[in-house]
Amino acid sequence: MTRISRRPLVALTLLAGLTLAACGGATPGGASGAGGAAPAAAGEANAWVLTGGGWPVIEQTFQTWNAAHADQKIGVEAFANDAYKEKIRTSVGSGQAPTLIMNWTGGALNDYVSNQQVDDITDATADLVKRVTPSVAQNGVVDGKTFAVPLNDVQPVVMYYNKAVFDQVGLSVPTTYDELLASIPTFKAAGIAPLSIAGQSVWPELMWLQYLTDRIGGPEVFENILAGKPDAWSDPAVTEALTNIQELVNAGAFVDGFASVTADAGSDFALVHTGKAAMILQGSWGYPTFKTDNPEFAASSLGFSGPGSPPGRRRRPVSPGRSRWSRWRTEARSTREVMRRWRMQESAW
Repeated sequence: MTRISRRPLVALTLLAGLTLAACGGATPGGASGAGGAAPAAAGEANAWVLTGGGWPVIEQTFQTWNAAHADQKIGVEAFANDAYKEKIRTSVGSGQAPTLIMNWTGGALNDYVSNQQVDDITDATADLVKRVTPSVAQNGVVDGKTFAVPLNDVQPVVMYYNKAVFDQVGLSVPTTYDELLASIPTFKAAGIAPLSIAGQSVWPELMWLQYLTDRIGGPEVFENILAGKPDAWSDPAVTEALTNIQELVNAGAFVDGFASVTADAGSDFALVHTGKAAMILQGSWGYPTFKTDNPEFAASSLGFSGPGSPPGRRRRPVSPGRSRWSRWRTEARSTREVMRRWRMQESAW
């Protein structure tokens, strides 16, 4: 599902024709550099990324590059997930985007490509793409050309659960949709929310729609949606997924007040590791969040599985996210080469 990722399979996209810190003298600002990577000075290549549990690995790749290339350093600024989405949209529109951004594919990438705001990196990343799972690499392809490549967060979506909570109420972890529905009254009677979700952030709600649609109808349903095919959103699998979600809401499956729970604050994960909720559907980036926020819980009580398919429907493996690295299109060849070389180095980790 997309990060859904959503937070998202992480991707880099090269954006084009706009003023860049590396070629136009402007340096986007508004956040402190993460860890040892500082914001770029005027004339330097720079990158924007997300904060979160996976950041240390990303940070290390930039630090390694900068240590070995003192004259070609890449400045880095990190932003919280929800704030980042608004900032990058504004920056793209105003011509103040960074040289390199962590971005999502799908509709966002298609818009960048149609507006000629990202580079065609097919030739520059050919060797890298050969080492990537084809279905994952395809997410960065538009009209047969590569505009985005995965970072390190090509991750599945899974159902995390609190083992101690299940033991407390005497239930086994549900393996089918019917079992999930049947568990709701038991958890509610014990004063425990069956499912946590960060409704205020919105994208975790879409994750449910994408995940269930994928399991009900298979990958072709969302492939048709991404391709903009007529009536793609009217596919029966989408309708069935929405019906399932309504059924869960009406049964009280999601935590009370979920519309005020935010992902950036980690409140959705906290509900699970504090025992206030039993389960949460999220990406595998959730594990380092659990491990950071509550190491003891992560080591002893954290479990995960895939939610079962609705009765009589196909059961599919978890889906990859859709976030990737992209690069702004620019005539500054030296900057483009720095970014290409850094990306090839990072892929070796």
